[in-house]
Amino acid sequence: MQESGRSSLEDRVERLEERVAKLQGSMEALRAALREQSNGVSEPPEEDAARQDASPGMASRVEAWIRERVSLRSEDWLNRIGIALLLLGLAFLFKYSADAGWLVPAVRVAFGTALGGGLLWSGLRMQRTRPALRQVLLGGSSAAFYITVFASYQLYGLIPYAAGFVGMIAVTAGTFALAIRQDGAALGAIGAMGGLGTPFVLDPGSSLGVSGLVGYAVILLVGMAAIYLYRGWRSLIATSAVGGWLVMLSAVIGLPNDASAFAQWTVQGGLVATWLLLGGVPVVRAWLHARSPEQWPRPDWALGDRLPSAVGTPPAYALVSISPLLAFTASQLVWNSVPDAVWGGIALAGAGLYGTAYLQLRQNALTRYAPAHALVAAVLAAIGLTILLDGATLLVALGVEMLMLHWAARRLSAPVLRWTGHAFAILVAVVWIEQIETIERGVTPIMHAAGLSELAVLACVVTVPFVLTSTVVQRTYRAAALGGWLAWSWQEFAVLANGDAYTSAVWGATALTVLVVAARRRTAALQYAGFATLALFVGKLFLVDLARLSALWRILLFLGFGAVFLGISYALSGTWPSADDE
Repeated sequence: MQESGRSSLEDRVERLEERVAKLQGSMEALRAALREQSNGVSEPPEEDAARQDASPGMASRVEAWIRERVSLRSEDWLNRIGIALLLLGLAFLFKYSADAGWLVPAVRVAFGTALGGGLLWSGLRMQRTRPALRQVLLGGSSAAFYITVFASYQLYGLIPYAAGFVGMIAVTAGTFALAIRQDGAALGAIGAMGGLGTPFVLDPGSSLGVSGLVGYAVILLVGMAAIYLYRGWRSLIATSAVGGWLVMLSAVIGLPNDASAFAQWTVQGGLVATWLLLGGVPVVRAWLHARSPEQWPRPDWALGDRLPSAVGTPPAYALVSISPLLAFTASQLVWNSVPDAVWGGIALAGAGLYGTAYLQLRQNALTRYAPAHALVAAVLAAIGLTILLDGATLLVALGVEMLMLHWAARRLSAPVLRWTGHAFAILVAVVWIEQIETIERGVTPIMHAAGLSELAVLACVVTVPFVLTSTVVQRTYRAAALGGWLAWSWQEFAVLANGDAYTSAVWGATALTVLVVAARRRTAALQYAGFATLALFVGKLFLVDLARLSALWRILLFLGFGAVFLGISYALSGTWPSADDE
């Protein structure tokens, strides 16, 4: 009995071990299947499609952003449409009552003041649970007060200009105070528009004068910059940028030709202050965010953060890039008698300043703003070189800067520098075409400033693809270099006797070289470039050389290159790339 019980127990243990082994095998199979699925080996088509939908393209992201911003609740639409209709009705009432002579001007102004006060009281009394309606009411009250002060001075003449100006300033200050207290970005934007538009709405002739207008705008911009640093409202800084630069440019345009030195320096000081405020405040805000993210949260730039990586930086950073360029251009208009050499030196100094700022921003972990400073440095350098240099020297300088921009874009992963490099490539092409038309060629090919400068630029264009990552862009630059080489050889040898023969020889040798390299490297794109060059060579032989060259040259070119191409074709048989080869 004891042995029978022992054997029964051993059988049970054995069966239990078999079951455990089977369970372990099942677990291992399940783990393997999960690993394969996570690696994408056996991912079902439905999940793959869902993953593609999870990362939409640029058009889908823009559409989603528009829907997010536009698809407001019915209540929001009614609020905004209602307050707009109410304010328009107030404006129409002022105008109609004035034409009909119904009420004395003082009663009309009192009605507008009462409406603004009622909207203000309603907005302040509105429950915290209705923030959208509260903001609409408070914004409507500010607009009503602006309209009332404007009508009091401009339509009815009840108050002098000074009182109207002070009233507008009071409305602006009150709007900013409400915006800060209620945390309302829309109120801040209304205050910015009303404050910057006050001198032009009250008196288009600007009773303040140029100096007064600039001083008023600078004081207002300082206040708006302080509010932006505190709250980080993107709508406020955008409104400040547009309105501030419009005011400054209007002051520059309104500056008379015989303006005093005081007026000129006042306008110049306003330009510098606007540049520093609008170009520097976003960077300071980013620096504060880097030091204390919780206390200084990063402003939400909405669509800018949804743009593809090709753009590189949100549109907000355009303030950093545009402000110094606008300041430089406007300063040239203020001091139109200053020699060009001085402006060239100022542009190069500014390029050095922004280049240094770029390096400092990268070292201080503010890499989001660094590319914008590098862009300004590149543009100012190009402006300075264009002013100070001309002809061959300018072409070489622009070519070298183009190459440096592409190298920096690759090394620093800065898309904005890459796009700036492409823009410089177009500028180089334009300057080259202009140089071809204006500079006389020497009798000796190549050995003159124009020829050597163009050869140096070709070397820069050939080097650019080695620092690019896109195959399409690489091929574009190489095709441009090949076309530039053919055009350069034609223009250099055309001045010689039998220059067409020398040009044809260079073209034929170029086609031969490209085809041999394509065969060795098995590169289909390079082969197409060689065939295109060969077609140009043969076309020139029949269309140009038959009519211009002597019989001896025609014989040498046709027989020589015909034999060479046949020999190359035989020697490289079986090594030509196919359409699938890269």
